Amino acid sequence: MFNAIIESVQSHGLNVIDTAINYRGQKSERVVGAALRYLIEQGYERNEIFISSKNGYLAVTFYFYFISYSRTMLIKILHLSLFLSH
Repeated sequence: MFNAIIESVQSHGLNVIDTAINYRGQKSERVVGAALRYLIEQGYERNEIFISSKNGYLAVTFYFYFISYSRTMLIKILHLSLFLSH
């Protein structure tokens, strides 16, 4: 998916990425964030790419993934997620 995003933006001029927490077993948004970071490092401006994300249900694995984190760490993760999505 990472390579598909990069190729779509660089070769085909696409600038809309649609994602959701429920896509690809909750990995979609992480891959989109990594691809966005890579594109910015390559000289793209953040405002050149539109990301559409939707909320959904939080699967049990998501809950157990974060249950071991402290409140402070969860807040940092959420802030990072919001930063990458804007």
